[in-house]
Amino acid sequence: MERLATAVFWAEAQQERQVPNQEKRQRLDWLIGVIESAIQRHADVLPLFLKQLHYKGDDPDFADGLLAWLHSLQEKQIPGPQQDRIEAAKILIGGLAPWTGSILPPLLDHPSDHVRACAACVLGRSGQGFDEEDDRSDRAFFAALTEKEIERPGIAGPYWSGTGLMYGDWHELDFDVVDWMLDIIERRRGPEPEDMPFNGIDFHIHELAAGDPQAVRRMIAAGNLELAVMTATELQSRVEVMIPILSELSEINDQRIAAQAQIHLAHFYGILHHRTFPERIRCLENWRKGARAFVIRYGEPRRDNGQLVIFPANDAGFSDDEATAIIDLAISPDLRGKLQRHYLAAHDAEPAPYRLGRDELRSYASGANITLVGSDDGPGWQRIDISAGRLADRWDPWHW
Repeated sequence: MERLATAVFWAEAQQERQVPNQEKRQRLDWLIGVIESAIQRHADVLPLFLKQLHYKGDDPDFADGLLAWLHSLQEKQIPGPQQDRIEAAKILIGGLAPWTGSILPPLLDHPSDHVRACAACVLGRSGQGFDEEDDRSDRAFFAALTEKEIERPGIAGPYWSGTGLMYGDWHELDFDVVDWMLDIIERRRGPEPEDMPFNGIDFHIHELAAGDPQAVRRMIAAGNLELAVMTATELQSRVEVMIPILSELSEINDQRIAAQAQIHLAHFYGILHHRTFPERIRCLENWRKGARAFVIRYGEPRRDNGQLVIFPANDAGFSDDEATAIIDLAISPDLRGKLQRHYLAAHDAEPAPYRLGRDELRSYASGANITLVGSDDGPGWQRIDISAGRLADRWDPWHW
């Protein structure tokens, strides 16, 4: 369904030619015919297509046809939650109707969490809450949105998703976005709905506050440990100020929380916490001179052979020759097989390591994957990650 919708709605995304509106309408009519035929036999087709309309179909050349079809679906009184999904899709495609008498549209009080979330996203897409000329925030708007979110969570996150500000421009706003979101989390009357059509506040804050130990402490104080550890482990690199909070989370009497923090400390900081769960993490102290190695089980302890993570024993990074010797010792050339094209490389690229920033990513015929992590402040490699892929039955560093 995703590919059909993309082909119909985004066919011109990579083309410069102008396509007549009639041609677009013909594509839409064809797609609607396919869907109407399929929904007679498959109950999951309609909800899957309506989900595609979260981000597709609002082009003016498609909107009128889609809205007419969605209206006809409503008149058929399809049982179950699909009525809410259809109503939400109409809002996403057609926008919000004008309203009077309140700062926020009445749809944010709709009994359906799905409908109100989609209305909030459209509110964000339309630029509501910010002055068009100087981008200053409307304090009354945000105050009303905040109080409504606290009373009944599920709209602030979709609104923020709609603004597009999560991609970087939020730093330039005239208020502290992280503080705003944390205030909501601390005061709201319950959790966000589980089945949200757009990202919620919990998702956004875990990215915006990554690397901010004070924000994580506020999450812990609010009793939201899962969000705290998700935020604390978001950055897959060494952030010195996060070590104390990761150490604190490693001691929490909830294995799900503590294990995530302990694994993060081992994998990205080379730190073995004193309360580390032995079925999750092993430190190979004397595996090789000049190297400190960890085996980390991300999956089920009894089924996961582990990922091998290797750090230099001192502050200097591994040279290319040292890295090669360590990799050959850990997983021999015969075992890992020939170097392959990495999946991130162009489809017609030759087999070769793939450079991603300062890192080098390698894929092998056996399915093994090796990542050499470049140093932040000088030459050399600061970490080597090795995972087995399809070699799990023949490569077991856990039992070294």
